[in-house]
Amino acid sequence: QRTVLETRERVLGKDHPETLNSRLGLTVILRDTGRLEEAEELLRRLIDFHEQMADRGSSILLSARHNLATVMHDRGHLDEAEVIFRKVLDERQWSFGPSHPETLRTLSNLGSLLHIQGSLTEAEHMLREAEAAYSDMLGGSHPRTLTARNNLANALFDSKSSVDAEEIYRTVLATQLETLGPSHPETLTTRQNLAAALSSEGSQEAARQVLSDVIAEYEHMFKPDHPAILRARYMLAGVRERQGYLDGALHSYVDVLHLQTAALGTAHPDTISTRLSVSNVLWKL
Repeated sequence: QRTVLETRERVLGKDHPETLNSRLGLTVILRDTGRLEEAEELLRRLIDFHEQMADRGSSILLSARHNLATVMHDRGHLDEAEVIFRKVLDERQWSFGPSHPETLRTLSNLGSLLHIQGSLTEAEHMLREAEAAYSDMLGGSHPRTLTARNNLANALFDSKSSVDAEEIYRTVLATQLETLGPSHPETLTTRQNLAAALSSEGSQEAARQVLSDVIAEYEHMFKPDHPAILRARYMLAGVRERQGYLDGALHSYVDVLHLQTAALGTAHPDTISTRLSVSNVLWKL
């Protein structure tokens, strides 16, 4: 992607639409590979350029802002991510309408963020709206519909409806296994979510097996400090803790904490959660 970007900058110029598209594509790759600071820097430069052009409805500008909100979410800056998502949602509704796929993508991401922040009623409303619209527009088997259902199940899970969540996870997973395959990132996310539901319902051994398989798949795809691996390893440590294997859980938590501190920083919500889990296990020992 960098080679394509450099070629387009040289041949077409830095401000050509194809060059700008390449920059946006590069930020997606940087985020997917865990290089969040680089992605943030490039996105802010891209946004600054379009804002100077006063091009409010530019699809590239709105996509860049959406992607920046996603990166800030990943970096743990949830309040800033919420502000950006809300602004992008307003502008996409104004530019494209409420049922446009890109509007729905922002609606779904904002709903997921609000769920993480604990605003469960507003989150569930947004996620149900996104899921219904995607299902009507794209069909029940489309990847975006499945992602929206996954996000809705996550909100239901944290609303203490773990049985309802598990049913949705299993339905989504069956479709993803058929259409995307067992190793696709979206399929792995659903498998991980299903493990959380199983653990919540007391099926710790089943949850442990699912998480172990997911981690093995992630290790073929990402570096050890990638956020996806760290979250899965954190969840597996929690299962081990609930099974009563406190020494093993503590060792896993500490390993994850060291990697999170280096990769995400001490103030990231994931790092803070792991540090609290270490303290909790030490208190139990």
